[in-house]
Amino acid sequence: MGQLGTRMVYLIAWPKGWEDGRLVASAYAGELEVVEFLLDRGADVNLTGEKYGTALGAAAASNYCNDQMATALDVAANLTEDECAAARDAIDGSWLNIVKLLLDRGADVNLTGGEYGTALGAAAFAGKVDIVKLLLARGADVNHTGWKYGPAVGAAAHGRQLETAKLLLDQGANFNLSNSEGAKPRDLAEQHGYQEIMDFLDSRCVDTKPNASTDNACHVGSGANSSLHRSL
Repeated sequence: MGQLGTRMVYLIAWPKGWEDGRLVASAYAGELEVVEFLLDRGADVNLTGEKYGTALGAAAASNYCNDQMATALDVAANLTEDECAAARDAIDGSWLNIVKLLLDRGADVNLTGGEYGTALGAAAFAGKVDIVKLLLARGADVNHTGWKYGPAVGAAAHGRQLETAKLLLDQGANFNLSNSEGAKPRDLAEQHGYQEIMDFLDSRCVDTKPNASTDNACHVGSGANSSLHRSL
């Protein structure tokens, strides 16, 4: 959008219904300079809102071109899918830098809020591997659970993000943790027919003796569409 002054549209004409606030919305839009401007003027880095939770979660979750922000601001609304992907690629670095800035300014990496639960869950859902790695390096709890997707690996499963799911399991994710309705990550993948995610989680479950305790033991899921993942 050019100079910072031009981009103040994010501060003065925000769409009705975005109660998350201007810091959260600017982080979502990939506007690094606007985020820094707001923080310098006292914006609460840990303010929570309904959809994305915090500004950290908004930057982690954003897929700017193909989400409601583009429509709300009439930005990139007429781009083709390929053009939109290129636009996202062009500002991916901004989102990563916004996450770094927010963390440096005191953002709580494990603060819960929004539908993704935490910023790690938001990044996992969006498949933003670089941001997932950064959040983990800054102390994100790989097994912190949110109400809609459960742990971050559940968000990755629901978002069909295989690479992210692999990374999270390599970092100790427990895929037997559930969301608020009792659905586990494999259940979420099964609900959408994401066979590659289901097969991957099945391949990582650990056969155990009955009543043995291990985070990623083969199990019978408790979600509505659960099935026996592997026979014991």
